[in-house]
Amino acid sequence: MKNLYQIIKEEVDIFLKEWGSENKLFKVEKEKSSNGGDLYVMDIFHDSFIHLTDFINADYILKNKTIPAKEGKCSAVSTTFGEIKPKKGDVALFFTTLVLPEGEHSVEEVSWKKDVKCSNITKISLDKAFDLVNRSSEKISDKNSDFVIYNSKYLEESN
Repeated sequence: MKNLYQIIKEEVDIFLKEWGSENKLFKVEKEKSSNGGDLYVMDIFHDSFIHLTDFINADYILKNKTIPAKEGKCSAVSTTFGEIKPKKGDVALFFTTLVLPEGEHSVEEVSWKKDVKCSNITKISLDKAFDLVNRSSEKISDKNSDFVIYNSKYLEESN
């Protein structure tokens, strides 16, 4: 029996061929999410994220260009398909990364199990962060059961 990663790998070639389309998310037809909803694949190279934090941590993150995992987890919201819920945070950090998060990710949270080295990172206002996410280019139909898995043709080419 194939595991989820093998099924995704089989469909990634199709996803990458269709990458020139307007859609950033590719729906996997052969498999459902762990909650029975739709499963999507996205190339992390084409996404950006919002991380909410406090002023002290923001200065550390900006200086080191790394978001540290706290209690084994680092989280953010996708600007492509995400949705920001009111959370604690004084500062919003807009960033890109090529560090692939493992597993399935919801509209409310993309999470990594390790520190996230940022390719680009900048501080933005909370209003700007909410605006960026609310204007997401992709919408996931069922927020409770549909999930996204990240992959990247760029990382595969560099191996």
